Amino acid sequence: MVNDYNGQDRLFLRAYIEQFSPVGGPDWSSKVMARIADIEKISVTKAKKATDLALSDIVEDCDDLSQEVVSAIDSFMRKIGATTLGELRIRKSRRLKRILRNGKIRDDFDYYFGKSIVDSSAASNGDEIISGLERLLNEYTSTKIK
Repeated sequence: MVNDYNGQDRLFLRAYIEQFSPVGGPDWSSKVMARIADIEKISVTKAKKATDLALSDIVEDCDDLSQEVVSAIDSFMRKIGATTLGELRIRKSRRLKRILRNGKIRDDFDYYFGKSIVDSSAASNGDEIISGLERLLNEYTSTKIK
């Protein structure tokens, strides 16, 4: 999925801040979205970059969430027609990029992170990534069993 600046990604940003952010809420969400709108008046490119950076920060902040929490967030986002956290993780996660670049899952944290991505229904947007990640998860579990 390409960065959907005006649609699903912005809807995710607003909804995440309002519903799931520990420091968020409707007032904070309105302030963030108003600030992005102010930036957009000056430069759409800069507003897109600000939105993209905010989404990347959220993805990184959500690295250690349990699969149950990720599933709850994804379910909520699907109901409102927003991009899911699983989809954003596939597009933006530095941890995922490192795992795929190294071709190895280093520890249980990486394992459960990768498993939460594979278990997410967002798999349809990153089939090649998901299949590579599944292979790494299987390799990791086979080495842990020995």
